[in-house]
Amino acid sequence: MFFSISTSKLAYIAMKSDLADLEALVDLARETSSEKRRHLLRKVTDLFLADPTDYSEQQSHYFGEIMYELAYDLENQVREELAKRLAPENDAPHIVVRALASDDIAVAQPILTQSSVLTQQDLIEISKEKDQQHLIAITKREDIGEALSDVIVERGDDDTVESLLRNAKAQFANETVQKIAIRAQSSEQLQEPLIDRNDVSENVIISLYSHVAENLKQKILDNSGYDKETIEPLIETITGDFTLQHAQLVQERIDRMAESGALNEALLVRFLKEKQPLEFLLALAKIAELDVTTARRVIEDKTGKSLVVVCKATKFSPITFKEIATSSLTNIAPHPTKLLPLITIYNRFQPEDAKRVIRFWRTRKHAMETENLLEDEAATALAKQG
Repeated sequence: MFFSISTSKLAYIAMKSDLADLEALVDLARETSSEKRRHLLRKVTDLFLADPTDYSEQQSHYFGEIMYELAYDLENQVREELAKRLAPENDAPHIVVRALASDDIAVAQPILTQSSVLTQQDLIEISKEKDQQHLIAITKREDIGEALSDVIVERGDDDTVESLLRNAKAQFANETVQKIAIRAQSSEQLQEPLIDRNDVSENVIISLYSHVAENLKQKILDNSGYDKETIEPLIETITGDFTLQHAQLVQERIDRMAESGALNEALLVRFLKEKQPLEFLLALAKIAELDVTTARRVIEDKTGKSLVVVCKATKFSPITFKEIATSSLTNIAPHPTKLLPLITIYNRFQPEDAKRVIRFWRTRKHAMETENLLEDEAATALAKQG
Protein backbone atom coordinates (compact mmCIF):
# COMPACT_ATOMS: atom_id res chain seq x y z
CA MET A 1 0.00 0.00 0.00
CA PHE A 2 2.81 2.40 0.88
CA PHE A 3 4.50 2.06 -2.50
CA SER A 4 1.30 2.39 -4.52
CA ILE A 5 0.43 5.61 -2.64
CA SER A 6 3.92 6.97 -3.23
CA THR A 7 3.73 6.07 -6.91
CA SER A 8 0.55 8.04 -7.46
CA LYS A 9 1.98 11.03 -5.60
CA LEU A 10 5.20 10.80 -7.56
CA ALA A 11 3.24 10.91 -10.77
CA TYR A 12 1.51 14.07 -9.59
CA ILE A 13 4.58 15.98 -8.39
CA ALA A 14 6.74 14.96 -11.34
CA MET A 15 4.39 16.28 -14.01
CA LYS A 16 6.90 19.02 -14.77
CA SER A 17 9.70 16.50 -15.28
CA ASP A 18 10.29 14.71 -18.54
CA LEU A 19 8.94 11.18 -19.03
CA ALA A 20 12.29 9.47 -18.41
CA ASP A 21 12.64 11.11 -15.00
CA LEU A 22 9.11 10.16 -14.07
CA GLU A 23 9.53 6.54 -15.12
CA ALA A 24 12.80 6.29 -13.19
CA LEU A 25 11.17 7.60 -10.01
CA VAL A 26 8.20 5.27 -10.35
CA ASP A 27 10.51 2.31 -10.90
CA LEU A 28 12.43 3.23 -7.74
CA ALA A 29 9.17 3.51 -5.79
CA ARG A 30 8.38 -0.10 -6.62
CA GLU A 31 11.69 -1.31 -5.14
CA THR A 32 11.62 -2.68 -1.58
CA SER A 33 15.29 -2.60 -0.57
CA SER A 34 16.53 0.02 1.87
CA GLU A 35 19.26 1.09 -0.52
CA LYS A 36 16.76 1.74 -3.31
CA ARG A 37 14.50 3.69 -0.96
CA ARG A 38 17.43 5.82 0.19
CA HIS A 39 18.21 6.52 -3.43
CA LEU A 40 14.57 7.43 -4.09
CA LEU A 41 14.55 9.82 -1.13
CA ARG A 42 17.64 11.58 -2.44
CA LYS A 43 16.17 11.82 -5.94
CA VAL A 44 12.86 13.23 -4.65
CA THR A 45 14.71 15.70 -2.43
CA ASP A 46 16.95 16.74 -5.34
CA LEU A 47 13.89 17.25 -7.51
CA PHE A 48 12.22 19.42 -4.89
CA LEU A 49 15.29 21.48 -3.98
CA ALA A 50 16.10 22.20 -7.61
CA ASP A 51 13.37 24.85 -7.51
CA PRO A 52 11.07 24.59 -4.46
CA THR A 53 9.15 27.74 -5.42
CA ASP A 54 8.18 26.26 -8.77
CA TYR A 55 5.66 23.80 -7.30
CA SER A 56 2.03 24.27 -6.40
CA GLU A 57 0.93 24.01 -2.78
CA GLN A 58 -0.48 20.55 -3.45
CA GLN A 59 2.71 19.37 -5.14
CA SER A 60 4.82 20.71 -2.26
CA HIS A 61 2.58 18.90 0.21
CA TYR A 62 2.99 15.63 -1.68
CA PHE A 63 6.76 16.11 -1.71
CA GLY A 64 6.61 16.41 2.07
CA GLU A 65 4.46 13.30 2.47
CA ILE A 66 6.78 11.23 0.29
CA MET A 67 9.89 12.47 2.08
CA TYR A 68 8.22 11.72 5.41
CA GLU A 69 7.16 8.20 4.40
CA LEU A 70 10.59 7.33 3.05
CA ALA A 71 12.65 8.99 5.78
CA TYR A 72 10.72 7.33 8.60
CA ASP A 73 11.01 3.95 6.98
CA LEU A 74 14.81 4.22 7.12
CA GLU A 75 17.54 4.70 9.72
CA ASN A 76 18.45 7.87 11.62
CA GLN A 77 21.44 8.64 9.43
CA VAL A 78 19.16 9.14 6.44
CA ARG A 79 17.02 11.60 8.40
CA GLU A 80 20.12 13.45 9.58
CA GLU A 81 21.10 13.99 5.96
CA LEU A 82 17.58 15.07 5.03
CA ALA A 83 17.39 17.50 7.96
CA LYS A 84 20.64 19.19 6.96
CA ARG A 85 19.37 19.64 3.41
CA LEU A 86 15.95 20.98 4.36
CA ALA A 87 16.96 23.20 7.31
CA PRO A 88 17.98 26.27 5.26
CA GLU A 89 15.07 25.99 2.81
CA ASN A 90 12.29 28.52 3.41
CA ASP A 91 9.84 26.54 1.27
CA ALA A 92 10.54 23.05 2.67
CA PRO A 93 7.36 21.00 3.26
CA HIS A 94 6.02 21.64 6.75
CA ILE A 95 4.93 18.04 7.38
CA VAL A 96 8.44 16.60 7.15
CA VAL A 97 10.17 19.60 8.78
CA ARG A 98 7.86 19.37 11.80
CA ALA A 99 8.57 15.65 12.17
CA LEU A 100 12.33 16.10 11.88
CA ALA A 101 12.23 18.85 14.53
CA SER A 102 10.83 16.38 17.07
CA ASP A 103 13.26 13.59 16.18
CA ASP A 104 16.45 12.62 18.01
CA ILE A 105 18.65 15.66 18.60
CA ALA A 106 21.17 14.62 15.92
CA VAL A 107 18.34 14.85 13.39
CA ALA A 108 16.49 17.79 14.93
CA GLN A 109 19.47 20.11 15.59
CA PRO A 110 19.77 21.84 12.20
CA ILE A 111 16.00 22.11 11.83
CA LEU A 112 15.51 23.62 15.29
CA THR A 113 18.30 26.14 14.90
CA GLN A 114 17.67 27.21 11.30
CA SER A 115 14.34 26.30 9.74
CA SER A 116 12.02 29.22 9.08
CA VAL A 117 9.28 26.72 8.22
CA LEU A 118 8.64 26.02 11.90
CA THR A 119 6.03 28.34 13.37
CA GLN A 120 6.19 29.80 16.86
CA GLN A 121 3.41 27.39 17.83
CA ASP A 122 5.47 24.46 16.49
CA LEU A 123 8.41 25.58 18.61
CA ILE A 124 6.26 26.07 21.71
CA GLU A 125 4.84 22.55 21.36
CA ILE A 126 8.31 21.07 20.89
CA SER A 127 9.63 23.05 23.88
CA LYS A 128 6.88 21.62 26.07
CA GLU A 129 7.55 18.04 24.98
CA LYS A 130 11.27 17.57 24.36
CA ASP A 131 14.45 17.51 26.44
CA GLN A 132 17.09 20.12 27.27
CA GLN A 133 19.13 19.41 24.13
CA HIS A 134 16.16 20.35 21.96
CA LEU A 135 15.50 23.43 24.08
CA ILE A 136 19.11 24.60 23.80
CA ALA A 137 18.95 24.17 20.01
CA ILE A 138 15.84 26.35 19.91
CA THR A 139 17.59 29.06 21.95
CA LYS A 140 20.00 29.58 19.01
CA ARG A 141 17.21 30.78 16.69
CA GLU A 142 16.77 34.38 15.57
CA ASP A 143 12.97 34.42 15.85
CA ILE A 144 12.25 33.65 19.51
CA GLY A 145 9.07 35.47 20.51
CA GLU A 146 7.88 36.26 24.02
CA ALA A 147 5.54 33.27 24.36
CA LEU A 148 8.26 30.86 23.26
CA SER A 149 10.91 32.32 25.57
CA ASP A 150 8.50 32.01 28.50
CA VAL A 151 8.04 28.27 27.84
CA ILE A 152 11.80 27.80 27.53
CA VAL A 153 12.37 29.55 30.86
CA GLU A 154 9.64 27.44 32.49
CA ARG A 155 11.14 24.15 31.32
CA GLY A 156 14.80 24.94 30.85
CA ASP A 157 17.64 24.25 33.24
CA ASP A 158 20.26 26.92 33.93
CA ASP A 159 22.36 25.96 30.88
CA THR A 160 19.31 26.38 28.64
CA VAL A 161 18.22 29.69 30.17
CA GLU A 162 21.77 31.03 29.97
CA SER A 163 21.88 30.16 26.27
CA LEU A 164 18.57 31.95 25.77
CA LEU A 165 19.80 35.05 27.61
CA ARG A 166 22.91 35.19 25.43
CA ASN A 167 20.74 35.30 22.30
CA ALA A 168 20.49 39.06 21.73
CA LYS A 169 17.53 38.63 19.34
CA ALA A 170 15.38 36.64 21.76
CA GLN A 171 12.34 38.56 23.00
CA PHE A 172 11.15 38.46 26.62
CA ALA A 173 7.92 39.55 28.28
CA ASN A 174 8.39 41.50 31.51
CA GLU A 175 6.92 38.59 33.47
CA THR A 176 9.49 36.20 32.00
CA VAL A 177 12.35 38.52 32.90
CA GLN A 178 11.06 38.65 36.47
CA LYS A 179 11.06 34.85 36.65
CA ILE A 180 14.66 34.76 35.45
CA ALA A 181 15.69 37.48 37.88
CA ILE A 182 14.24 35.64 40.87
CA ARG A 183 16.01 32.50 39.72
CA ALA A 184 19.24 34.42 39.16
CA GLN A 185 19.31 35.47 42.82
CA SER A 186 20.48 31.93 43.63
CA SER A 187 22.10 31.07 40.29
CA GLU A 188 25.43 32.73 39.54
CA GLN A 189 25.29 31.21 36.06
CA LEU A 190 22.34 33.42 35.09
CA GLN A 191 23.44 36.67 36.71
CA GLU A 192 25.96 38.05 34.25
CA PRO A 193 24.06 37.20 31.02
CA LEU A 194 20.93 38.82 32.52
CA ILE A 195 22.81 41.94 33.60
CA ASP A 196 24.45 42.21 30.16
CA ARG A 197 21.15 42.36 28.24
CA ASN A 198 20.11 45.75 26.92
CA ASP A 199 16.38 45.03 27.08
CA VAL A 200 16.14 44.36 30.83
CA SER A 201 14.79 47.17 32.98
CA GLU A 202 17.03 48.97 35.44
CA ASN A 203 14.80 47.94 38.35
CA VAL A 204 15.28 44.26 37.56
CA ILE A 205 19.06 44.69 37.46
CA ILE A 206 19.10 46.64 40.72
CA SER A 207 17.04 43.89 42.38
CA LEU A 208 20.02 41.57 41.79
CA TYR A 209 22.58 43.90 43.35
CA SER A 210 22.59 42.29 46.79
CA HIS A 211 22.92 38.78 45.33
CA VAL A 212 25.90 39.13 43.00
CA ALA A 213 29.68 39.14 43.36
CA GLU A 214 31.65 42.38 43.65
CA ASN A 215 32.64 42.48 39.98
CA LEU A 216 28.98 42.29 38.94
CA LYS A 217 27.98 44.87 41.53
CA GLN A 218 30.48 47.20 39.91
CA LYS A 219 29.05 46.43 36.48
CA ILE A 220 25.56 47.28 37.74
CA LEU A 221 26.86 50.58 39.14
CA ASP A 222 28.67 51.40 35.91
CA ASN A 223 25.64 50.60 33.73
CA SER A 224 23.13 52.43 35.94
CA GLY A 225 25.18 55.50 36.73
CA TYR A 226 24.60 55.07 40.47
CA ASP A 227 27.28 54.80 43.14
CA LYS A 228 27.12 52.63 46.28
CA GLU A 229 25.66 55.39 48.40
CA THR A 230 22.81 56.27 46.03
CA ILE A 231 21.90 52.73 45.02
CA GLU A 232 21.50 51.34 48.54
CA PRO A 233 18.25 53.20 49.37
CA LEU A 234 16.72 52.02 46.08
CA ILE A 235 17.39 48.33 46.63
CA GLU A 236 14.90 47.73 49.44
CA THR A 237 12.03 49.51 47.70
CA ILE A 238 12.65 47.93 44.30
CA THR A 239 13.20 44.46 45.75
CA GLY A 240 9.96 44.65 47.77
CA ASP A 241 7.88 45.72 44.76
CA PHE A 242 9.62 43.21 42.55
CA THR A 243 9.05 40.34 44.99
CA LEU A 244 5.36 41.18 45.35
CA GLN A 245 4.86 41.29 41.57
CA HIS A 246 6.68 37.99 41.21
CA ALA A 247 4.55 36.35 43.91
CA GLN A 248 1.39 37.42 42.11
CA LEU A 249 2.67 36.05 38.81
CA VAL A 250 3.66 32.73 40.38
CA GLN A 251 0.26 32.38 42.04
CA GLU A 252 -1.47 33.01 38.71
CA ARG A 253 0.75 30.42 37.08
CA ILE A 254 0.04 27.83 39.80
CA ASP A 255 -3.70 28.49 39.47
CA ARG A 256 -3.53 27.94 35.70
CA MET A 257 -1.64 24.69 36.19
CA ALA A 258 -4.23 23.49 38.67
CA GLU A 259 -7.08 24.33 36.31
CA SER A 260 -5.43 22.44 33.44
CA GLY A 261 -4.61 19.40 35.59
CA ALA A 262 -0.86 19.92 35.23
CA LEU A 263 -0.22 20.52 38.93
CA ASN A 264 0.92 17.28 40.58
CA GLU A 265 3.54 15.83 42.91
CA ALA A 266 6.06 15.38 40.08
CA LEU A 267 5.95 19.11 39.38
CA LEU A 268 6.25 19.81 43.09
CA VAL A 269 9.47 17.79 43.20
CA ARG A 270 10.73 19.61 40.13
CA PHE A 271 10.27 22.95 41.90
CA LEU A 272 12.38 21.59 44.75
CA LYS A 273 15.16 20.35 42.49
CA GLU A 274 15.24 23.60 40.53
CA LYS A 275 15.45 25.64 43.75
CA GLN A 276 12.17 27.51 43.27
CA PRO A 277 10.95 27.98 46.87
CA LEU A 278 8.00 30.26 46.11
CA GLU A 279 6.72 27.97 43.37
CA PHE A 280 7.07 25.00 45.71
CA LEU A 281 5.25 26.71 48.59
CA LEU A 282 2.32 27.94 46.50
CA ALA A 283 2.02 24.62 44.67
CA LEU A 284 2.01 22.68 47.95
CA ALA A 285 -0.69 24.97 49.32
CA LYS A 286 -2.78 24.54 46.18
CA ILE A 287 -2.48 20.75 46.02
CA ALA A 288 -3.15 20.28 49.74
CA GLU A 289 -5.94 22.89 49.68
CA LEU A 290 -4.28 24.89 52.45
CA ASP A 291 -3.83 28.62 52.83
CA VAL A 292 -0.27 29.77 52.20
CA THR A 293 0.39 30.63 55.86
CA THR A 294 -0.48 27.09 56.97
CA ALA A 295 1.56 25.58 54.13
CA ARG A 296 4.54 27.67 55.21
CA ARG A 297 4.16 26.46 58.80
CA VAL A 298 4.10 22.87 57.54
CA ILE A 299 7.51 23.41 55.96
CA GLU A 300 8.81 25.28 59.02
CA ASP A 301 7.84 22.40 61.34
CA LYS A 302 11.26 20.75 61.48
CA THR A 303 9.91 17.70 63.30
CA GLY A 304 8.54 16.64 59.92
CA LYS A 305 5.24 15.55 61.47
CA SER A 306 3.18 18.25 59.78
CA LEU A 307 4.73 17.27 56.46
CA VAL A 308 3.78 13.64 57.07
CA VAL A 309 0.17 14.74 57.56
CA VAL A 310 0.03 16.83 54.39
CA CYS A 311 1.77 14.30 52.16
CA LYS A 312 -0.39 11.46 53.46
CA ALA A 313 -3.61 13.44 53.08
CA THR A 314 -2.73 14.27 49.48
CA LYS A 315 -1.62 10.65 48.88
CA PHE A 316 1.90 11.53 47.84
CA SER A 317 4.21 8.58 47.34
CA PRO A 318 6.93 7.79 49.91
CA ILE A 319 9.46 8.86 47.28
CA THR A 320 7.88 12.30 47.00
CA PHE A 321 7.74 12.62 50.78
CA LYS A 322 11.44 11.75 50.94
CA GLU A 323 12.31 14.31 48.23
CA ILE A 324 10.50 17.06 50.13
CA ALA A 325 11.86 16.12 53.54
CA THR A 326 15.48 15.90 52.40
CA SER A 327 15.45 18.99 50.18
CA SER A 328 17.67 21.89 51.17
CA LEU A 329 14.60 24.12 50.72
CA THR A 330 12.80 22.47 53.63
CA ASN A 331 15.79 21.12 55.59
CA ILE A 332 13.44 18.85 57.56
CA ALA A 333 15.50 15.67 57.32
CA PRO A 334 19.02 16.59 56.17
CA HIS A 335 20.47 13.35 57.58
CA PRO A 336 19.35 9.71 57.14
CA THR A 337 19.13 9.30 60.92
CA LYS A 338 16.25 11.78 60.95
CA LEU A 339 14.66 10.60 57.71
CA LEU A 340 14.28 6.90 58.57
CA PRO A 341 11.92 7.40 61.55
CA LEU A 342 9.80 9.77 59.47
CA ILE A 343 9.54 7.25 56.62
CA THR A 344 8.41 4.62 59.12
CA ILE A 345 5.73 6.95 60.49
CA TYR A 346 4.68 7.93 56.99
CA ASN A 347 4.17 4.33 55.90
CA ARG A 348 2.03 3.57 58.97
CA PHE A 349 -0.07 6.72 59.00
CA GLN A 350 -3.53 6.48 57.40
CA PRO A 351 -4.86 9.04 54.85
CA GLU A 352 -8.19 9.30 56.69
CA ASP A 353 -6.42 10.37 59.88
CA ALA A 354 -4.30 12.85 57.93
CA LYS A 355 -7.40 14.41 56.38
CA ARG A 356 -8.97 14.75 59.82
CA VAL A 357 -5.92 16.69 61.05
CA ILE A 358 -6.08 19.04 58.05
CA ARG A 359 -9.77 19.67 58.69
CA PHE A 360 -8.83 20.65 62.25
CA TRP A 361 -6.16 23.01 60.92
CA ARG A 362 -8.68 24.72 58.67
CA THR A 363 -11.21 25.28 61.44
CA ARG A 364 -8.55 26.59 63.87
CA LYS A 365 -6.52 28.60 61.35
CA HIS A 366 -6.63 31.89 63.28
CA ALA A 367 -5.69 30.27 66.57
CA MET A 368 -2.73 28.53 64.95
CA GLU A 369 -1.21 31.88 64.04
CA THR A 370 -0.31 32.46 67.69
CA GLU A 371 -0.29 28.91 69.08
CA ASN A 372 1.46 25.69 68.20
CA LEU A 373 -1.76 23.86 67.34
CA LEU A 374 -0.56 22.79 63.93
CA GLU A 375 2.48 20.95 65.26
CA ASP A 376 0.65 19.73 68.36
CA GLU A 377 -2.29 18.26 66.46
CA ALA A 378 0.05 16.58 63.97
CA ALA A 379 2.12 15.10 66.79
CA THR A 380 -1.00 13.86 68.62
CA ALA A 381 -2.40 12.17 65.53
CA LEU A 382 0.92 10.48 64.75
CA ALA A 383 1.36 9.38 68.36
CA LYS A 384 -1.92 7.48 68.12
CA GLN A 385 -0.50 5.55 65.18
CA GLY A 386 2.44 4.44 67.25
